[in-house]
Amino acid sequence: MSGCFPRACSSGCTGAAARLKERALHARDFQDDGMAKSNVEIVQAVYAAFGRRDKIALAMLIAGDIEIVQSTALPWGGEYHGFAGLKQFFETLLTHVDSQVEFERMIDAGDQVAAVGWVSGTVRANGREFRIPIVHLWKIRDGRAAAFHPYIENALMLEALAGA
Repeated sequence: MSGCFPRACSSGCTGAAARLKERALHARDFQDDGMAKSNVEIVQAVYAAFGRRDKIALAMLIAGDIEIVQSTALPWGGEYHGFAGLKQFFETLLTHVDSQVEFERMIDAGDQVAAVGWVSGTVRANGREFRIPIVHLWKIRDGRAAAFHPYIENALMLEALAGA
């Protein structure tokens, strides 16, 4: 959730103009078009907005009182609350690893969504690469992500972090 990066758009604009154009192209992620989005679509839009580092879209997709809980066995684990907590969680995570997630499936379970897949990346302190199974559980309330509980196979993550 770092700041925006200057980019050039296809029509040659850069910086703020490029960011505004990019946001307009991705407005469908959080626009109310009169049709309710499924909870899976909301979670997919959250991941897409994170990937773009789009703070405006995230503010529209995430409840202001979001709860983030991850195992305290991990250096970035713990409980975090609200937008400030979400930012702190990801800043702490990103000081330890450079990673990407990929999902094999998303399971719609009423007001919750389970995103099942993998996290791959590199431990910053020791350069070790990893690919570890994950499940991210999301709770959706009033069309926004209200809780995020990421689960990872702790033993494998701790093994990759060892010696860091």
